[in-house]
Amino acid sequence: MLLVYAYAIILGNKYLDSNDSSISTYGGMYFENVITYKLRNRNEDFVRSVNNWEQYIEVNFTDISLTKGKSVRVAYSFQIDAFDEDTMSPLEIKTQYLKKRSLKYGKIFNDYKSFFVCLQCMFGNVHEVVVGYKKNNLIVCKIEKHPVKEILKHPKVTSLTEESCNRLGNMFDEMKKSLSRKNNKGCFKFTTFSNYKHFKKDYYPEIVPEVKKLFTEEFCDTFF
Repeated sequence: MLLVYAYAIILGNKYLDSNDSSISTYGGMYFENVITYKLRNRNEDFVRSVNNWEQYIEVNFTDISLTKGKSVRVAYSFQIDAFDEDTMSPLEIKTQYLKKRSLKYGKIFNDYKSFFVCLQCMFGNVHEVVVGYKKNNLIVCKIEKHPVKEILKHPKVTSLTEESCNRLGNMFDEMKKSLSRKNNKGCFKFTTFSNYKHFKKDYYPEIVPEVKKLFTEEFCDTFF
């Protein structure tokens, strides 16, 4: 589904009226539904979660930095929330309570949410985030678009992002080494712990049913 940003501004003026009872209960998912609403479709169901929509999926690859200056290249798939109508560049859509925005330090989100958004955008090759600022009653009263680099400019967010990339890169590096020691046969299951700094691995010499349960049927048919 191709979603565009320009309609969001139009609809921001038309639908984000606190007196309009039709949006009195929507939250983050409802905001995505409204902001990506197609003007030609007057029967759009705002109650339906965007998770049920056919979203645009891309396959990408990136180099994850390792602590020793090396890197590991990883291929993956990801979903795009929306595209800018003029530039066709991908966009991420988020909501944020207006009262929680730290105007003193120019922050849009708190440090950990900023880190999560930056990491998400990095893997999706997304450079701008559309933010719907909501009041306590969940009504979005303002919509703004921010560059990801504006979110990433704060030292704490930069530090968290770099640390996470290093841990992720080291995990992928360990995956490569583990498979190499097994002559690239079988598979490993990596399980991370709550702090994400440590993980355990289980080796399966064959693709047993327990392994297949970890993947979709389509994936199994393609790769197994």
